[in-house]
Amino acid sequence: MRYKALFALALAFSTPAHAERLLIDHRGYPALSQAVMNAGEDAIFYQDASPDYVLDRIKIQGRSASDWSEAIEFVVYPRGRGVKQIEDWYRGFSAAEQLTCPSRWNVIRQDDTGITFTRDQAQCAGLQGQSRLYRAMLGKRHVFLVGGLYRGEMSEEMKHQWLVVLDSAKVGS
Repeated sequence: MRYKALFALALAFSTPAHAERLLIDHRGYPALSQAVMNAGEDAIFYQDASPDYVLDRIKIQGRSASDWSEAIEFVVYPRGRGVKQIEDWYRGFSAAEQLTCPSRWNVIRQDDTGITFTRDQAQCAGLQGQSRLYRAMLGKRHVFLVGGLYRGEMSEEMKHQWLVVLDSAKVGS
């Protein structure tokens, strides 16, 4: 029960009390569970660049949430009127990001509730050498993005554990 409360608490700052929230079960990845249970102030980064997005990052490995080697990231974007399905958002998001930081994008799977994808081989200084594994989900008014970030190449075991976490994601209120 504590795991849901911690992530709900982290996301409560991202959205109003009556709004939807992204919920995940971090128990599928022991390193993430340990980081969440032991997170101090330096392990959490919050940025509200409203109206564009709200970002929460929790350090799993590293010195801090801004100097991490592995982290989980939650981003909440306004849904936008033209976004009817998750593919609409993904196409727009990846195209816009590609203009500022060319990367290799790969859709792993897609279902009725969201899309899971990777972003790696980035050609910009801020993302170079990173592996990123994401799950994006549509809410009524927002798009929720949760991602596993790693400086380096993720092992198959790490990818598997991140996919277990990402597959647990759901939008709730």
